[in-house]
Amino acid sequence: MTPLQLAKTECCNCRPDATCAGITYRSTDGRFWQSALLHAEKPCVVAEERCEFFERCVLPLVDQAPPSDDARLQASRMKAREQYRRKHNLPGRQSAHLRTCPDCGGELAPRRRVCPACAIKRRQAAYRQARDSRRSAQQLRPKTES
Repeated sequence: MTPLQLAKTECCNCRPDATCAGITYRSTDGRFWQSALLHAEKPCVVAEERCEFFERCVLPLVDQAPPSDDARLQASRMKAREQYRRKHNLPGRQSAHLRTCPDCGGELAPRRRVCPACAIKRRQAAYRQARDSRRSAQQLRPKTES
């Protein structure tokens, strides 16, 4: 997935014909406003230049898991974010190899095998399995009468 494809799927400014609606973010008062002067009715600029709306509103969405919980989709969204960051020299994690969680596709912290949410799910599943095996072992044991 490229940054332009990410904008087409996630950005509310990007119309189906890849033109920009022109809604921008005003830094002074933190409000959104439509500007006919900047990008309105022009092709989406994400592929060529920086877009403040894309950086403030779309890039943070990449950290959230997609509704379908598809690991490959999440990994491709993260790669698109990294391409955008590298192209425009933005701060953030810029590595040659992007590590993702094998369960959900989320970004991994250094020296971790799974993300924190999946670690909790795995721990709960392991506890459930151990508890069930203990219960089944107790049921199989013959009862002794005293």
